[in-house]
Amino acid sequence: MVSFWNIFKNLATTDSGEVINRASENTFVDQHGKVFTQIGNIITGSDGSIFNVVPGIGSKDGSTPGMAIRTFNGFDDEDDGF
Repeated sequence: MVSFWNIFKNLATTDSGEVINRASENTFVDQHGKVFTQIGNIITGSDGSIFNVVPGIGSKDGSTPGMAIRTFNGFDDEDDGF
């Protein structure tokens, strides 16, 4: 499943309409308590998901969103390992 975020200064929005709050400069937390950490152009989720970040043009002031595209879905809570 491909999904993406639009990243703004204080939050991110997903393609499904969810709002993900920025907790610090490099940390996001969604409404379910999943924590996402950004290091450089990679965001990793506490569920193992991985996003590649594409910065927005002129996004230094946060007015133009960057975009994060999911490249690995991570693991579902119901995943039995098979």
